[in-house]
Amino acid sequence: MTMNKLAWGDLEAALLRGRGPDAASVGSAAGGRSAGVANWVNTELRLRPPSKYVKVMKRGAPYLRKLDLTEYRGYEELSAALGELFGLAGDFSVTYQLDEDGDFMLAGDLPWGDFVSKCKKLTVSSPGEPIYE
Repeated sequence: MTMNKLAWGDLEAALLRGRGPDAASVGSAAGGRSAGVANWVNTELRLRPPSKYVKVMKRGAPYLRKLDLTEYRGYEELSAALGELFGLAGDFSVTYQLDEDGDFMLAGDLPWGDFVSKCKKLTVSSPGEPIYE
């Protein structure tokens, strides 16, 4: 697995085990935390995209949630996470706020990278609820 494909959880797990790509240079006397691992961590942090937290609203719910869009690789993963977050099974619609004017669009109409960079807020609607208001 290359460093740019490592998940953050893999990085944390490797640090806890005292292993990383430079495991041969990591001395056991240092408790597994030597300069080799520190360099690996610094490299991984530079390769990881900056977080993009957005507010998520479920119509009818009295609270908002926040989630980091950079944690997902596409619309399918995001949809699964939203379903799990709000306890939804089956069909539901996801819209996003594109700009400060309050314009909402259906999620899935932009390439994933553009969506992540432009999304300001997400709204989840169950079947029968209005998508746009």
